[in-house]
This record gives sequence, structure tokens and C-alpha cells, in this order.
Amino acid sequence: MQAAEANALALACRRAQRYAEALQYAELAVRLSPAHPGYLANLGNALREARQPEAALAAYAQALKLLPAGQPGHAEIQFNRALALLMLGRHAEGFAAFLWKRQTANEPPAPVTAPRWQGENLSGHRLLLQATEGYGDTLQMLRFIPGLARQGVQVSLCCAPALLPLLQPMHAQLGLHSVFSPHSLPAPTGNVWSEVYSLPHFCHATDQLPWLEPYLPRLAIPPAYALPAGGPRFGLVWACHPQAASATRRSCELQQLQPLLQAFPGQFYSLQTGDAAVEALALPAAIRPRPLPFALSDFAATAAVLQQLDRLITVDTASAHLAGALGCPAELLLPFAADWRWGLSDSAPQWYGSLRHWWQHTPGDWQEPVNALIKPLMMA
Repeated sequence: MQAAEANALALACRRAQRYAEALQYAELAVRLSPAHPGYLANLGNALREARQPEAALAAYAQALKLLPAGQPGHAEIQFNRALALLMLGRHAEGFAAFLWKRQTANEPPAPVTAPRWQGENLSGHRLLLQATEGYGDTLQMLRFIPGLARQGVQVSLCCAPALLPLLQPMHAQLGLHSVFSPHSLPAPTGNVWSEVYSLPHFCHATDQLPWLEPYLPRLAIPPAYALPAGGPRFGLVWACHPQAASATRRSCELQQLQPLLQAFPGQFYSLQTGDAAVEALALPAAIRPRPLPFALSDFAATAAVLQQLDRLITVDTASAHLAGALGCPAELLLPFAADWRWGLSDSAPQWYGSLRHWWQHTPGDWQEPVNALIKPLMMA
């Protein structure tokens, strides 16, 4: 077998969540071609997804020795190195290295011609923050904005339209001067700008972790979003947006949550959006989660529902971040190769005090975390 073939098989196995096989092929590719930085980088990624971040860092270090800064691929390796550091809880190093994302190939262009913030004191300045990642990433980083406002920084946020109905009514409470979508960017918006993901580094997140207190204010629930009386009421989200990064491994099928639906009295509501929502129709009527009496068209509607539930049960989606930011109780079902922000399976929560984590111990197998959740949930 040639090194290129072994590397391709490693990539295919990673996509299929066959992490042990991916690691074997990635190691073979490096043995066959030890001076190839791309194969070493892929080995690092395979080790990270196999929950071996320390070994991943060693592979990334070897790759970076062979691929100097400025060469194609260097920034991507540095960014993946940041993810391994964050998994290990080495937050100061990890958030500093995360800024290599600025130089990766898929970063969007600057929203304005103003200079980019490099961490200098911004007292008396106008800062435009651009949300370039997913909904959950944006919601997670909102916690740092009040601190900037207290330092005399006028902060504006450019984010996805679906977040506007949630954030615009509370923008002053968050310390935001204004919030808008990329389609309605006002001028002038700031004399310096940065990405939302830069906030943990520049705002010294390591001085504040663990951050377990809620930080989004609860808003009055409009009558249009009121749920029928009675309880207990549980919410369910079982699938990510299909175009989201790592959606396949983060999502499950609703039938895999059937033991939960059978175990509890009370009413389950589906908070699932998109094509996956129709999976509810395949379940027996007696345990089928009830559709909401209104559409979840934006995050203001989702926040109103979360505030009325006894508990949310969700895979790794933005709804988990919103529940944590509001202080609403939630059970978070995590895949074997989970996102950096959840640490490792035995690590203490760092970001949300109202969330409990339930991990896969076998890639792709949701039975164990679902069964592990049932007993403590019945006692809650």
C-alpha cells in the first residue's frame, strides 16, 4: 500500500467514525512517508478524534517543523493544534492558537476597512464583532461582551439573522451598542473590528473559567409562544443542521431516543427543525413527541420554549448553548469525538452550570449515553 492510499483510507474512516481504523491507516501513511507534513497533520487529527490529544500535539509539532509559517496548510495545522490544546483544558495556549483560524482558507473577508483588533486596550473605541462561526459558537461567546462594555468599549455585533429577534431586545443588558445582520450593516460601525471567536483570548477567558452562571437575561414569554399547561414537559433535539460541521457524528436518530420516551410520564415536545423533524411520525402515537403549536423560526422562539420546559434533552446543537446561557436545565448527549468545548469525557464542565454531559464510549453508539441518562433524569 502506498502512503497516499493509506492517508486517503484514514480520511474515509474518520468520516465514517471508524476512529481506530483511521488511526491505523494514518500511522501507516506516516511510516511510509515520515517527512510528509500533510500525513502527519492527518495523524494528529485522527489522534484528536480518538481522544488522544497529547499524542495529537506531538504529531502536529512534527508537521509544523516540516511546514513553515506562510506555507499552504500551516495555519490549518495550527488551528487543529488549538483544538487539541482546548480539549486538554490548556485554555490560555489553546485560545491564543485559535487565532490561527484568521489565516485559514475558509475565513470570510473583513466586514469593514477598519483595522483588526490585536488585543490592545479599546477604552473609548468602537468595536465591531463579526460572528463567523455557528449559532452555538456565537451564543457561547456573548458572555464576554459585558466586560468589554464596562471597560468603555462601544461594542456592535454582526450576526446571523436568526439570532436578531433574541439579541435585539436584550442588547443593552448584554452591553451591546447595536446588533444587526450582515445584510443590514450600518456605517460607521466601528473603528476596529474582530471575530467573535477572538474574545476568549483577548478577554482572558482563563481568568474566568469555569463559567457556570447564566448570562443571558430571561425575557417575558409572548402569549403566542405559550405551551399548553401540564407537565412535566421535556424538549427534544436529536439532529444538527445537515450542513453543520461534524453534523453526522453529533446527530442521532429519534428512534435511538425511544427508551427515554418510554421511560417518563409527561409530555415531550419536539424542538427539532429541518428534515429530521419528520422522524417523529415514524414512532408509535403513544410515545411520539408533540409538535410545538408554533414554528421555531428564530432563537427568540426557542428561548421562550426553553424557559417553559422542565428539561431539554439535546445533542450538540445551538439549543444546548442557549439553554446554558439562560440557565435552563439540559441534558447534553455527546458523540465519542466531541467538540473541543466539552473537554474530555471525565473533565468537569467549564461553560454552563445547567448542562449535564452524557458521552458515547463507542463511536456512533447512542445506547449507552441514553440509558445512562434515564435513571438520574427520573430522580431529577
